[in-house]
Amino acid sequence: MGLGIKNYFALAASMSVTSSTALATATGMVLTVATGQTWNIRGFFPFSVAGTAPGAKFALTPSGALTSYVASWLMWDLTTATKVLFSGDTQVAQAAFGATLNVTGDHLQEVNATIVFAAAGTLSLQFAQNVSDAAASVLIAGSFMECTLVS
Repeated sequence: MGLGIKNYFALAASMSVTSSTALATATGMVLTVATGQTWNIRGFFPFSVAGTAPGAKFALTPSGALTSYVASWLMWDLTTATKVLFSGDTQVAQAAFGATLNVTGDHLQEVNATIVFAAAGTLSLQFAQNVSDAAASVLIAGSFMECTLVS
């Protein structure tokens, strides 16, 4: 595969999670990687939450070892006329990112990452509730990742 090649992944059907904080892979949101490759990942993941402590968490989860991982996560509250940055983090080690919004409705999770893979395998987008709740947290169809091979 040549440098600069882009892979696009879009969620075909919404993914609903209830009463679970266990991360689960979003169907079709899996990048296949080779040893030593560097990928830039850009993702936009609209989601909705309901319940008494609504929230969500996300992860870019590799199947094998990484050489390096840098990701910037931004969670936006879209429930008000003026959109609000609810939470953000820059990570230098792979981990889940999430927040309890305490605001029901639609929101947006954004990620920009550069990841170097020490082993061949996959990178999966995973989604779960941040706090277990009987009301559904939903990763909305049309969520997408743009993955660009850098080296």
